[in-house]
Amino acid sequence: MTSTLNHHPATTGADLDVSRSSRHIDDLLLRRYTAHRGAVHLTGIQALVRMIIDRQRADAAIGLRTSSYVSGYEGSPLAGYDLELARQSRLLEEHAIFHQPGLNEELAATAVEGSQLTDVGTLKEGIDGVVGYWYGKAPGLDRAADALRHAVMSGTSGRGGAVAIVGDDPTAKSSSIPSNSSRLLADLGMPTLVPADASDVLTLGTHAAWLSRESGLWTALRVTTAVADGSATVVLDDVTAPTPPEDPHQPHARVLGKPLLALDASRTGRRLDRAIAYARKHHLNRLVQASSEDVLGIIASGAAYLEVAQCLRTLGNGDCPPKVRLLRLGMTYPLDPNELEEFARGLQTIVVAEDLGTHLTETVRTVLYGCEEHPQVVHTTTPQKQLPKLLHGVGIEVAVTPSPALRRPLPLAVAQRTPHFCSGCPHNASTRTSADQLVGAGIGCHAMVLLMDEKRVGNVIGTAQMGGEGGHWIGMSPFVQEKHLIQNLGDGTFWHSGSLAIRALVASNVNITVKLLHNGTVAMTGGQDAIGSRGLGSAIEMLRAEGVRRIVVTTDDVARTRKMLPRGVDIRHRSELSQVQEELGALDGVTVLVHDQHCAAEKRRFRNRGQAVKASVAVEINPRICEGCGDCGEKSGCLSVKPIDTAFGRKTAIDQTSCNADYTCLSGDCPAFVTITQQEKRAETVAESSAADQRDAQEPNAQVEELAVGMAQPIDAAELPEPQQPKIGNRQAYSVRVAGVGGTGVLTVAAVLATAAQRDGLFVRGQDMTGLAQKGGAVISDVRFTTTFMDHPGHLPIGGADVLLGLDSLTSVETNTLEVLDPGRTTAIISTTESPTGRMVTDVHAPRTSVDALSDALSSRVKRAISMDAGEISSRLFGMSTYQTMVMLGAAVQAGVIPVSPCSVEAAVRANGRSSECNVQAFRRGRQLIADPNSLESLLANNLHCVPEQSAPETWQEDMEMRAKELAAWGNETLAERYRQDVQAIAEAESRVDPSSESLTKAATFGFHKLQAYKDEYEVARLATDPSYLADLERRYGAGATIKIQLHPPILRAMGMRKKIGVSTRLVPVFRMLAAAKRVRGTALDIFGYSTQRKVERELSEVYRTTLLRLAQQMVTKEDLAHLTELAAGADSVRGYEELKINSARTFLARLKSHLPENQEKSRK
Repeated sequence: MTSTLNHHPATTGADLDVSRSSRHIDDLLLRRYTAHRGAVHLTGIQALVRMIIDRQRADAAIGLRTSSYVSGYEGSPLAGYDLELARQSRLLEEHAIFHQPGLNEELAATAVEGSQLTDVGTLKEGIDGVVGYWYGKAPGLDRAADALRHAVMSGTSGRGGAVAIVGDDPTAKSSSIPSNSSRLLADLGMPTLVPADASDVLTLGTHAAWLSRESGLWTALRVTTAVADGSATVVLDDVTAPTPPEDPHQPHARVLGKPLLALDASRTGRRLDRAIAYARKHHLNRLVQASSEDVLGIIASGAAYLEVAQCLRTLGNGDCPPKVRLLRLGMTYPLDPNELEEFARGLQTIVVAEDLGTHLTETVRTVLYGCEEHPQVVHTTTPQKQLPKLLHGVGIEVAVTPSPALRRPLPLAVAQRTPHFCSGCPHNASTRTSADQLVGAGIGCHAMVLLMDEKRVGNVIGTAQMGGEGGHWIGMSPFVQEKHLIQNLGDGTFWHSGSLAIRALVASNVNITVKLLHNGTVAMTGGQDAIGSRGLGSAIEMLRAEGVRRIVVTTDDVARTRKMLPRGVDIRHRSELSQVQEELGALDGVTVLVHDQHCAAEKRRFRNRGQAVKASVAVEINPRICEGCGDCGEKSGCLSVKPIDTAFGRKTAIDQTSCNADYTCLSGDCPAFVTITQQEKRAETVAESSAADQRDAQEPNAQVEELAVGMAQPIDAAELPEPQQPKIGNRQAYSVRVAGVGGTGVLTVAAVLATAAQRDGLFVRGQDMTGLAQKGGAVISDVRFTTTFMDHPGHLPIGGADVLLGLDSLTSVETNTLEVLDPGRTTAIISTTESPTGRMVTDVHAPRTSVDALSDALSSRVKRAISMDAGEISSRLFGMSTYQTMVMLGAAVQAGVIPVSPCSVEAAVRANGRSSECNVQAFRRGRQLIADPNSLESLLANNLHCVPEQSAPETWQEDMEMRAKELAAWGNETLAERYRQDVQAIAEAESRVDPSSESLTKAATFGFHKLQAYKDEYEVARLATDPSYLADLERRYGAGATIKIQLHPPILRAMGMRKKIGVSTRLVPVFRMLAAAKRVRGTALDIFGYSTQRKVERELSEVYRTTLLRLAQQMVTKEDLAHLTELAAGADSVRGYEELKINSARTFLARLKSHLPENQEKSRK
């Protein structure tokens, strides 16, 4: 059943031109584009690059001197195509391939059409013809349809050819709507080829150009997400180009009068017939299985064919069931009537499998209409579900499909990991508005406002197509009461087509503020520069020329932006964004708010590559001062501001690994922030230098002399025992699912596994499932290993996982991952490192499921489970959590559940280049975790990067003593002793009602301390200058680091100061003098005690204490106990400083006062 174009089904890993020991991994990476025979591993995007090179070489081999012109516009699933072309620019130049990204899709299509009109001019010396390639996603095809319709009409050169590479996203993984472009391509008159994988891309992609050359028509290569985001081992063959046609079509674009009629007649007649003849001659459609006894036929193309093939193997216990005829289409339009009629002969039913829509099914029915053979034609997009029923309906008995038992949702309330803006992303601030403000979303990263709380981003009405931003309001505004709309517009879209939308808004004279989000890059599709962009100054001039009423620019750096713009432009700091929105909203007409701030993800890449100055100022949060109120997360929206659990409750910390130094978190109303300015040569506590990275890339086996500051002594691979690798069954796939958070290395782990397997002589297929999820959402990547070539999808079927590498617990328990687990088969390697969702960061009340509970629940669904806090291991060993993915991979390999050798994994890691030795060491430490856990545990306990933390007490008695000592330091020993007596009284009362319960006592232990030891100026001064905390900062950042405590004193706030001031630790003696003045707390001499906050805090503490003690003595039933426990736990709701603290304290105080005797009496009356 495994019959494909240019594949060798009988080939095994032992036959591949790959050395398992002597050939370095770099050779494998280089061979992706240079090898002529043997095996290479290619992603779909890489195959799209190589197919042009292969065709160019094949043309040259028959003496045809062709050049290639490539143009288009980036967009998922082809988001990385232009980037990969750029990376291979030297190779493209060697093969006369010219890549020029288009300003937008239709202009790029027109440019490619021009490559076929070269006969009108005089070709340069040494060029016989030009092959043009246009690329774009389905919405780009829609946009360029008119240009392409003209191009197809004028036709292609007999020594050139033109191919439209169309990216389709059937499941809308990274698109605003799902897409299947087959119908439009057929209407345009383009013969359409549909590859199933990277191998098909090479074969059908080269044929696409030659078919175009032969027929005189543009051809389309329809590339779905499964192909573009997939990867596969490809066995290479010699590629031979066909001889150019002797009577080629003569393209011309003079489409008026009689020439137009002749062109149209040939387009639907002679040229289309020649396309069918070419497909028949070169066997683009393959009859995979057929016999005279067949009763059911299946027609499929592309990724849908792989789904069908896998399903049939499952139903036939490894082989296709009998009496089933299978036709694999390489060309879905036009269909060959003779071929289709022959296929239908003798069949009762034909099943047409498609990934989306019914176009192919309708075409099959149309072609067979009126034929002698007319079986029933059935459509399906879910062959795994429908084929068993259809086979049974025609009397074909098949194996029972796996039962979905135990694939139900977990019995836990699990937070959903939705995409979110990156750490430090400018959109965190620039998209903020009031909840009642109407907002139009746009195309780009900022479209994630559609997934966010309207309290942050406004009442989003929806999104339009790219370039249609604001158009909705033109049709809405005459009929709604609202007078104003804010429309988000990315700068990439502005240069693509958005400037025309602004022209339309001005022409319509609507009241709207266009918020132009200028971040300098097209971040959603890989970080490309916006084509056509001439900078912020030119954009401002264009806006003025369009006639907008007013323009205001907000920025994170006023001085930088002012240098870019002419005089007279109103430039404000981003802290005034809300005020600017109100000002512009009050004006009639079209106004523009430009927010100028560089993309955080790109800024981080530039810093890592040494192309930008690394941030020298780090931000930390003193966990003892922090109230865990979440104000810093709510104001910054930053994923690096994460909640943590400590011995003193929920707090907030800055994840230094992911922090992009945006500093908006400092706007949180809290004195817990500390900034640390590091010495220039200690800007990173852990990482190899750029020079070390470059040396490592050039000399992959060289050991980097200085891995990291204070990193543990490197471990040699010889110190670890070789793991026993799992065996892969004959004609079976061994399947691994990697699940994690977008941007944390999920795809890197999958790529390392694929490269290592290639080195070990295995066949590999893979599928990355990312899309919008790459922005902090749930990302999964599947890798499937076989010993021989097999036709199967890159993604896992239901119950098909041999291994789950769960890099994130939340992602690992999502339904689409749970359904691939098998309790009799799957081994799960699970990380218990907590990674907050966007909602957890911005909403302190968002539920947080225990990672340990998630790990335990997941363990019940698999055969074997190994869990670890990989982030903690990485942080302790290397000073940052970056390397946790390699720790996990090392553990999985050493556990004997990954079918690749450790040496091949290390070679693959080194080939990646950046921070390779730290990654190799992390991989080895993960192996050590399995092979010698005691040694690793000892190392973790004594390592320099181990930050001392106060562990949570195991009993309430220990908790009471810990907090009593803190109360003594806050006040005095008398207060501490009263606290002990109060807790003991609660414990005795609880034991009287329920001897087995401790919940009330634990809640009161926490609540009495929290509300009594409120953080006034004396306490903040004590905690801010705690010697152990300052010593820890100095140890981690260096003795020469400048530490400043960020404060916003009420007296300065009252004077109008809006920003915090940094107080140097040189003033520690002054702080300690203030801390010692605690003796006047609550007296007439307490100058801070007269504030509203302090009065409320003192009252709350006393009312809480007296209420709990009184109600505890009155308890009789377990219901009373439960009610009082809930009330006692309410102390944790009192958080924050200033207004946040006052509001939360008053809310809880009102609740407590409702339990006072006089209030209870009123309630009864």
